[in-house]
Amino acid sequence: RTNGELSTKELQKMVQALPQYTDQIDKLSLHVEIAEKLFDIIKEEHLKDVGQLEQDLVFGDAGSKEVIDFFRTHQDISRENKLRLLMIYAAINPEKIQSEKGAKLM
Repeated sequence: RTNGELSTKELQKMVQALPQYTDQIDKLSLHVEIAEKLFDIIKEEHLKDVGQLEQDLVFGDAGSKEVIDFFRTHQDISRENKLRLLMIYAAINPEKIQSEKGAKLM
């Protein structure tokens, strides 16, 4: 036989392995589809930016100005994400929330 030819036994082994590969390909396709959907959600919800601002708030690298600027530039973020950012800000700066201005903000 030449380099490009397969024996009957080799062909039989390949055919028998096909269901295994089909199952693996199906699982891989499912994982790729899930990853794509997650990426779309992360992008649509601006979760990378939300997470960065959360981290900056917690570590003291951002304050009310950054939160307000973020809300202005990301008007399409969900209510849940806005609320989460405000709760983080309130937890870190309770004295500002307890003031008269803070009460109006909430």
